[in-house]
Amino acid sequence: MGICLDHFYLLSVVLHFEYKEDLQTFLGVNHKCEQMIHTMRVTPKLQNEKSVIWFFKHFSPETYDTPIYTEKVIPYLLQVDLIRSPNLKILFKKELLTIETFDLLIPKITSGVLDLYGEGTLKKVTQIIISKAKQFQRLERLEGDITSITEFLVNYTEGGKKLNYKMPKLVVVNCPLYFENENDTSMKECFTTITKCIPNFNRTKVVCQIESNTDEWKVAEEQFKEINFYYHYLNNLHKRSALLCEEGKVGIKGELQEDERLEMAYPHAIEQTCENNEEFLTQTGLPQSVEVFYMNGCQFEEPFLLKTDFLNVRQLFLNTINTVTFECSFLNVEILSIINCERLLFKEQCGLQKLRVLWIQSCEDVKFYGKTTTPLQYIGINISQEIIYQRQVEALRKIQIVDSGNVELSSITRSEDIEEGNFVFVNLNDIQMNGKIYDTFNTMRNNRSLHFVSKSLHSFVNGEVDIDKGGEWEYKTVYRTFNTNLETSASHSNPFDYFEVDMKLNQFISIGVADIYEHMKSHKSESNLPFKVFSFYSEDVEIDFCENEKKRTFGNEEKKSNVCGCGIINTSEIFFTQNGILLGRFPINFKPDIQAIVFNNKISTINCGESAFLYDLNSLE
Repeated sequence: MGICLDHFYLLSVVLHFEYKEDLQTFLGVNHKCEQMIHTMRVTPKLQNEKSVIWFFKHFSPETYDTPIYTEKVIPYLLQVDLIRSPNLKILFKKELLTIETFDLLIPKITSGVLDLYGEGTLKKVTQIIISKAKQFQRLERLEGDITSITEFLVNYTEGGKKLNYKMPKLVVVNCPLYFENENDTSMKECFTTITKCIPNFNRTKVVCQIESNTDEWKVAEEQFKEINFYYHYLNNLHKRSALLCEEGKVGIKGELQEDERLEMAYPHAIEQTCENNEEFLTQTGLPQSVEVFYMNGCQFEEPFLLKTDFLNVRQLFLNTINTVTFECSFLNVEILSIINCERLLFKEQCGLQKLRVLWIQSCEDVKFYGKTTTPLQYIGINISQEIIYQRQVEALRKIQIVDSGNVELSSITRSEDIEEGNFVFVNLNDIQMNGKIYDTFNTMRNNRSLHFVSKSLHSFVNGEVDIDKGGEWEYKTVYRTFNTNLETSASHSNPFDYFEVDMKLNQFISIGVADIYEHMKSHKSESNLPFKVFSFYSEDVEIDFCENEKKRTFGNEEKKSNVCGCGIINTSEIFFTQNGILLGRFPINFKPDIQAIVFNNKISTINCGESAFLYDLNSLE
């Protein structure tokens, strides 16, 4: 995990961490943002009881979204405002939840699953939920069989008489897998009741999921026709079909034959995927209901001109696409992700008038031509070559370009702000903006913020921890062996590995590098042969540096230190930092092993990783 908050002016941040260690790493990496940590909203998505309890002891989350429901965790749930996707069946089955406690949790629950056809505990829980329907005032999503949903809504609205309650935003109805006969009106009656209880389909969307074969659809067609339910056809790769109710009309997506009634369907937001489908590539436009579209594996030897309009698509993901020219309309696209693509050309006709986020990764020869003004706020380019973006940009807030070359952003209008250090550029070969070459972005940026910038959206942190016990001491060693084949990958800045430790007062901690070969040889011979070592350690308040057992003290001895770092550049030089400020650079001629050792078992946040962070060497001169 590599996360760096460089927008220090943010007042509220929402982050999700699946592991406790990720959160600890984040707090250590972003030590410059300690003032804003108190306003950060954190939703626990942890994987075990111990981590969840630890989290509640340090934070007061607004939302609980973790599949951990144990006897020790339940008391903490009373502290949160919202509970997502609770597994009530498990709680009741293990007798961990009393009716009294359940009454306290009901107003916090945002989603529920009903099943009157289930067996044992599931059916019992469904009956309890239906009986307490009026207490669920925070529901956002309700799912269940058609009978359960109908009974719940009848109790919730008193048969449609009390419609001033807050209704769920989404109701998912699971219908039977078959229709018994044409005269069976039970399903039609249920839908009629549902529409009576939810008259306003602008706020509440009803999705009916049905599985059946072609012959059974004929029966369903006759039933739904009587109450003016209409069908909507989509090229869907999945067998499952769905009935979408909105403003009194219903559209079905799935394996249906297209006919005249398809145009009567009301559009609804759904996802669609195209897997190298030539039939799709030749059609004039997507259905109006598609807002998220994935286009995968479309590769051509000769340039292919795509004219399919993406009128209502808001999020567009292009993966492994080669040699395509886009002349289609991207009128409403807000997020555009391009990964593993080559030779893509976006012409002026594409529009992109609402594009906010552009992410390009592992691509070559991607060009955006035209003079259209776009509200682009973020540009991320990672491991890519020959990227050209000519469109006008007025609202740009951040640029992150890593391991990329020949990047041209020729119509960016806020180059003055970039020179003031408001943007992030790292590890570039060549970047051209407004016809001017900028080669000092990193220096200005890093000298002002003293931040370490994450390498990419997919940076990771890993490390190995050994706990040794000897006598009265128990110490933790986190070590990282560096790759000896690191190469310079850019002309303006070079990559290195960096190791940073949050040093607490009144504890002994060291960070540094050692000659692995000599160190191992001395251990095998059980001798005290000296070996090459550069270490940086803290005892009480002093911050001292040791070079082959020669001790030196940096700066003012009375000055307290919070964070110390050690990095290695191309396996030939190391450097040390204190609170983000360079302390010194030292050449080495051995294979290094970088370590951080913490005694007294005190907790220290340690960040390490294989090229997890990049820093401009120009600022280290």
